[in-house]
Amino acid sequence: YCRKSTLLGETTSYFAARFGPDSMMDPQLDRVDENNREIYFVDRNPEVFRHILEYLRMHVLPPEIGTFREHANLWRALRKEAEFFALDGLTSLLKVTFSCSPDADGKKGILYWLGTRKGREEYTNPYRRGDLDVTGWFDSHPSFGEHNPSWGSSESREFFVQYRPMSNKPLSYSEKIAPGPGNSYFPCLTAHSGERLPVLVDLRKNVVSPTHYSLRYGACRGMDGNWNFDASNDGETWVTLHEGKKNDGH
Repeated sequence: YCRKSTLLGETTSYFAARFGPDSMMDPQLDRVDENNREIYFVDRNPEVFRHILEYLRMHVLPPEIGTFREHANLWRALRKEAEFFALDGLTSLLKVTFSCSPDADGKKGILYWLGTRKGREEYTNPYRRGDLDVTGWFDSHPSFGEHNPSWGSSESREFFVQYRPMSNKPLSYSEKIAPGPGNSYFPCLTAHSGERLPVLVDLRKNVVSPTHYSLRYGACRGMDGNWNFDASNDGETWVTLHEGKKNDGH
């Protein structure tokens, strides 16, 4: 049992449409019990519905559902119920299956997490694992082949998303002669003309809501001026999350 006001906490939900004061629907009263309480029937899984009720009472994730890693099937089932009942707040909360912060996680971040199979294994570069793709600067500009053919290699892509620079790896001849200070594994992100070229990290099925980011670079790497940190869900429409300036602390 619960109060009607509990069900009406989200104004665009199934419950508001069925039981709200402005509803045009017949709420389909099932019966009135011996204590004069109105009984309505909702044909959904009662084991999952109890978590729906707990959310409607507190408007936070019920603590008994644990984490996604602990109870992935329950999270998925609850997400389906939240979508059915049009509980946008709960649906949004259940989309966040992992969170990290620079302070709490030793500045490791989402790329490190992907490199550990979402916390299940020892770290391996996420590009090498095949959990993301790195494209852009060497795929879209014909002059890169003239600079150094190795710059479009899988190794270059791998180093761009490496958790920490692999400073102990022996340099090849082409890497040793790469111009500019800094980590010589990364090619310049500018062409002959000095044009800024994009770098695109495709996280594939993983959807993230960034709160922080960091860049490691040398003066030749094309990031020593201004830059934009953009995001897209479809690769077509882009939103600028941060406009970086030359003298920003980052």
